[in-house]
Amino acid sequence: MEHGVGVHRDWYDNGILSQELDAYKGLPNGRQKCWDENGEFPLETYYIMGKKVSRKKYLEACKTDPKLPQYPEEKSA
Repeated sequence: MEHGVGVHRDWYDNGILSQELDAYKGLPNGRQKCWDENGEFPLETYYIMGKKVSRKKYLEACKTDPKLPQYPEEKSA
């Protein structure tokens, strides 16, 4: 992450990715994914400039704000 912008990742001691979070200006901005120690049961949370929002609200915001991270597997309707 450079200058508060980028992707933050954390791993468990066993090398499995525990979380991945997009950030902008040091704030969560995009999707956060968390996994258990086996790499299963992904939990997704969405943020817009540090504020937690629903997936639906996030996808709606993506239509008008090109600075929000887009996720190819989640095309907005």
